[in-house]
Amino acid sequence: MFPKSEVPQDRNTRQELLEKIEEEANPIWEELDIEFYKYGEDIYSLMIDYIKNNIDNFR
Repeated sequence: MFPKSEVPQDRNTRQELLEKIEEEANPIWEELDIEFYKYGEDIYSLMIDYIKNNIDNFR
């Protein structure tokens, strides 16, 4: 999706790249959304635990 697998820092550049693949990617993103919301564990708690364990990366 992104050239050289690097996500551009510039938001407008990212948006332009995403718009180029939007029609093809939307069905895939929708399926991923469905799978994400079917996930049974408490995502919020897992995220908080991850942040606590990696707090130096968030400063």
